[in-house]
Amino acid sequence: MIKFSVRGVEKLQAFFKKLPAEARKIAAPAVATYLIGDDAHGLKHYVGYRYVSRKSAYGQTFSSDKQRRYVMARIREGSIAPGAPHRSGTLKRGWAYSLQGGGFGAKVYNPVPYAGHVMGDGSQANQPRLVGWRTMMAVVNTNIKGAIKAAEREIQEWINGNS
Repeated sequence: MIKFSVRGVEKLQAFFKKLPAEARKIAAPAVATYLIGDDAHGLKHYVGYRYVSRKSAYGQTFSSDKQRRYVMARIREGSIAPGAPHRSGTLKRGWAYSLQGGGFGAKVYNPVPYAGHVMGDGSQANQPRLVGWRTMMAVVNTNIKGAIKAAEREIQEWINGNS
């Protein structure tokens, strides 16, 4: 599992400190939803497909002869096609958030077991890094301005609805 708290990002902390209590309850889910994103931006946005061999990423193609035999047998039977994209979308669908502290904060997480290897800040594997996957916090940091704007829009709609 990979996760972070909206409160753990300094720019967001400063934004939330300026808000009245009720507005924080509106802003937290808006920020989390924006950071999770969609196919165009955020954590759900996949990088373009690019093949990077295991040898260029780790210095060796296989870690054992047993592994090599297994992979070659799977290639012969057709269940593995090296160099072809086979993305299932599981990582993308795994992103979610939960409200914390009575709704005043949010935790964004992905329970997919390999999420940390693909986008983990301290656990990203070399091959996804070489393919172009950014770490979770790198994605979050480039989407903070948009998340704050999304929260401001939601707060404004809430204010207009209560007027």
